[in-house]
Amino acid sequence: MHRRHTSEHHAYKRKIGDMSQERPIFGKINQGTAPFKGTQVDPADSMAEISKLLKKYGARPVQWTEEGENYQLRFGIMVEIENERREFAIQLTPPSFSRRVKTYDKKLQRYIQENVLDSRRGLRLLFFYLKSKLEAIAYGLIDAQEEFLSQIAIPQLGKTVYEVIKPALKSGEIEHALLGHEHEVKNVDEITTTVIES
Repeated sequence: MHRRHTSEHHAYKRKIGDMSQERPIFGKINQGTAPFKGTQVDPADSMAEISKLLKKYGARPVQWTEEGENYQLRFGIMVEIENERREFAIQLTPPSFSRRVKTYDKKLQRYIQENVLDSRRGLRLLFFYLKSKLEAIAYGLIDAQEEFLSQIAIPQLGKTVYEVIKPALKSGEIEHALLGHEHEVKNVDEITTTVIES
């Protein structure tokens, strides 16, 4: 049974590899107008909404770091894994958007168009992103630790789980890291994972 599963797995991988040059990059679609273009919600109001939303679902504490128009969000969550309570720190950075503005250039003595960061749009997107994730967790679609796994912060490294494993994903070594060599895996059902605590 396992041999058949393994052969099917390799056949699937070969098929995917053959198609890799033809397949579009997931999520890279013709996006058209970016979301929340023209929003007038002030960044401070969006941050307050996000903080209130997170606290409603039990996140403690909720912290914001601001550097100009750049923001970073960190919050703590308490979860239960096999009857053991564990606390994790989650770290998120809103996406960057820009907008065209008309400003007067004193040196050129005329108005020019330039791109500036538009943090309002990124924060609105973050609000609705978190809202959908938290509702999915609350109503049993997925566990909190699974939903936020890639965004768990590892304080000792100053990185998230995703940032730590990203090099392995890029090099294609993640499968070897998780599964080991093929001959060492006797049963797929026996594979276990290690929980990284913050």
